[in-house]
Amino acid sequence: ILDDLGIVPAVEWLLENLPKRFGLATHLSLLGLNEEERLTPDVELALFRVGQESVNNAVKHSRATSVDVLLSKEINSVVLRVRDNGVGFSPASQSSSGLGLSQMRERVAQLNGSLEILSTPGHGTTVVARIPLV
Repeated sequence: ILDDLGIVPAVEWLLENLPKRFGLATHLSLLGLNEEERLTPDVELALFRVGQESVNNAVKHSRATSVDVLLSKEINSVVLRVRDNGVGFSPASQSSSGLGLSQMRERVAQLNGSLEILSTPGHGTTVVARIPLV
């Protein structure tokens, strides 16, 4: 789906079965880009993998009931924001050496981007990947 149709249909596919399989409500918002718009393959792959890992973490660890994804295109960058309403955690107390987290950071860094994890116990988690557009 990602190769053939692009990042938006791929993220829609990623979110499609979550309500049925895990009871999670999902919502995808687009800002500044549309379903047909394509980014470079490396940017699309990095965004998809970050989204996939973030959603998997919400399913496995957060006890969330909803996951909201925002894909936005700004003047000089594209941003993926994945927010869940789960139990959250204290990022300072977590080891940043987890394989999923380090792979997300590496993918985004290879494209000169940034990855931010915002979380507070009891208030869910938000993962924000920002990749510059060249």
